[in-house]
Amino acid sequence: MKRALTVTVLVCAVVTSSWVPASASPNSDARESPTPRALPACISAPFADVLVDHPFCAEILWASGQGITTGYAGNMFRPTGLVARQAVAAFLWRIEGSPEPSSTGTVFGDVPFGHPFFSSIQWMGQTGMSTGTSDPLGGLPSFKPSDSISRLAMAAFLWRLADMPAPAASGQIFADVPASHPFFPAIQWMGQTGLSNGSSNPQGGKRLFLPADPITRQATMVFLARYDAVTTPIEKAFRLFYVRPAGSAAVPARPAQIVSQVNAARTWFAGQLGGVAPLVTGADGVPAVTSVVLPWTQAQISGLADAQQSINDHLDVTYGLAGQRMVTWLEGTVDESYCGVWDGTSMFLPMDNCGIYPAEGAVFPYNGTYLLVHELTHALGAVPSCAPHFDGTGHVNDDPRDVLYDGPLPRDWDNLMLDPGRDDYYPFTSGACPSIADSVHLGPLALP
Repeated sequence: MKRALTVTVLVCAVVTSSWVPASASPNSDARESPTPRALPACISAPFADVLVDHPFCAEILWASGQGITTGYAGNMFRPTGLVARQAVAAFLWRIEGSPEPSSTGTVFGDVPFGHPFFSSIQWMGQTGMSTGTSDPLGGLPSFKPSDSISRLAMAAFLWRLADMPAPAASGQIFADVPASHPFFPAIQWMGQTGLSNGSSNPQGGKRLFLPADPITRQATMVFLARYDAVTTPIEKAFRLFYVRPAGSAAVPARPAQIVSQVNAARTWFAGQLGGVAPLVTGADGVPAVTSVVLPWTQAQISGLADAQQSINDHLDVTYGLAGQRMVTWLEGTVDESYCGVWDGTSMFLPMDNCGIYPAEGAVFPYNGTYLLVHELTHALGAVPSCAPHFDGTGHVNDDPRDVLYDGPLPRDWDNLMLDPGRDDYYPFTSGACPSIADSVHLGPLALP
């Protein structure tokens, strides 16, 4: 019996993140389904006219943080204003890293060299993102930079930016965009990927895309955020953070101790899972630990209503995680009685809460490795509610050898394993009941 571990109390909560419903604006899509990669919560107002309770604050904050939009004078965004074609050119150009045009030879007759949006519009023309409007007199085409952009033009621009993927074979999604419509492939792709949910049809039936309608600035940010979500691969590796309160003393050895703990836990997983283990960020088999000094003192952290969420939001915004799974070790305490918690996208380990610390030369189940393995097993998807021994709290109640056992008997520390009966979460699968063996967050174990 490992007495040092018997005091561990594990609280494992699952929180599902979802998007805030949109307002019923005629020029902004109702967000009826989650975006493929959720944005962090909006914890600070990006502009004076976009406060944290604005329905599109998260998207506008994301765009501002990425440098896609800078707004207007006086820290204003003008969310309900219409969007000019030149502004959209700038947004897309910035998403692509603001590439320099391949030449200064004018592509569009109404956008000469020296135009304030020349670089972005020139790039649009040179890459084929926009062909403009032909000149009846045979001159250069026009871009019409000051015109408001329509929903169909926005669809075409995003579709071309994504390299014009062929829509999946399926029936017409939007009632007002039949297969014969000249922008059908782009708009159909928008519907199939969730970039646009369209608007309700007052006559019933399929929803409407309203291709000729102009777009507001706030709706444009929704499209851009969704585009980023559906075209950016979901990061499969867990990112590792070591955080400490402002004004607290650093523990210089802690990052190396965390690396040792992580390697010990991953080695144990590889022995259980046939050579694969949870993926973590790093290179050449060495996990990368990012050290962060938080903007709060320990006293302020203790006073936060939800310290884990506040710290997660700070890391999300600061490092642009946008839903990437992470593990955070806090050199301090929180005003909640748990040793570790998994909330659906992040693991939080306040080390001083239970006095559980990593150490160099860590060996499972000592030095916090059991706690890490326990929470990582939750992060891989265990225990699903369809499992026969699911206890209603994300654990099993049948075998004290199980790392996720939470029953009345003492845990069998000498013989811990994943799902000893092979009937709850590994490798058992039954219909819709998943196995952690299928998790996208597993990969071959690589150690230095």
